[in-house]
Amino acid sequence: MKNLYIVALLSISLLSLQLYNSEQQTDEYSKWKQHHQKLYQGVEDTYRKQIFHQNLQIVNDHNARYNQGLENFEIEANQFADLTFDEFSSLYLYSSYPDQEYINNSFEKTTKKQKKTIKADLPDHYDWSTTIQGYSQPYDQQKCLGSWAFAVAGSIEGARYLGGYEQISPQYLINCVYQVNPCLEGGVKSTWDWVTNNENYIDLYTSVPYTGTKAACVESKDNIQLLNGYEMINQDSFVEDSDYYQALSENIVVSPVSVSSIYFQLYKQGVYDKPCGDSLNYDALVVGYDARTDQGYPAYYKLKMSWSSAFGEQGYIKIAMANKCIYAKQSFANRV
Repeated sequence: MKNLYIVALLSISLLSLQLYNSEQQTDEYSKWKQHHQKLYQGVEDTYRKQIFHQNLQIVNDHNARYNQGLENFEIEANQFADLTFDEFSSLYLYSSYPDQEYINNSFEKTTKKQKKTIKADLPDHYDWSTTIQGYSQPYDQQKCLGSWAFAVAGSIEGARYLGGYEQISPQYLINCVYQVNPCLEGGVKSTWDWVTNNENYIDLYTSVPYTGTKAACVESKDNIQLLNGYEMINQDSFVEDSDYYQALSENIVVSPVSVSSIYFQLYKQGVYDKPCGDSLNYDALVVGYDARTDQGYPAYYKLKMSWSSAFGEQGYIKIAMANKCIYAKQSFANRV
């Protein structure tokens, strides 16, 4: 009889613990939904809750290693925590890189170009996002795969900085460069060409703010000019030497990036050093670098993403140079 009593007590305790854990999980998910203004109902809500807790477990396991000094970056249950990586990729990354054919066709031509002479006095670290006073906050591309437009607009902003900073409109490029669906078919190289052929005229953000969908192309009101055209960074493959950060010390650079991990999706801070894969699926603004090796963290490049300032370090991510996540052969900069 006594044994039955003990078994009953244990069963009640176990049930209470399960109910407590379930309520705690529901509370965490509810707070996260409220914070990120997510509205789900019924079956969809149940599914998103399941994904959220799977990702939260990844966050907790990774950050336990981070707190022990075993990882160089921290992750969090950010605005993408209710998505699997496959879902995240379909919403925010290219399924195939828009300029891949250009990369393939131009390989021989670009690798035979004569390299620039590397300056002897290159700074060992530089950051345009803190150099440019009033530099624009990272945009939120929403469900439009328009990273190409944000990247080109941001590079032009950097080149025009010495003449007075002005915020360029990525929406103007989305409206005007492509005729069908720019949220699916945009590309950096063809956008640079379009701006050049358009007599370099584009609009300011104040005239054409971002909406996340294509609208009618209206003739430029502001007649903002691209300074001196653009140039390709002369390097054969993934970033690994000083000609790239010479370009970065002169201007913000547009580079294709390989995003291939849930850890990238949930990045919070630090130097991301997970493998990146070989598939190019995003166009980023590379705004700075830190090549020092005596600071207690790996040398890195700093990227401005278009996933809002809620992502990562106020919209930025630091990627370890050794990772080779950035493809330099298809990188461009506005000439200064």
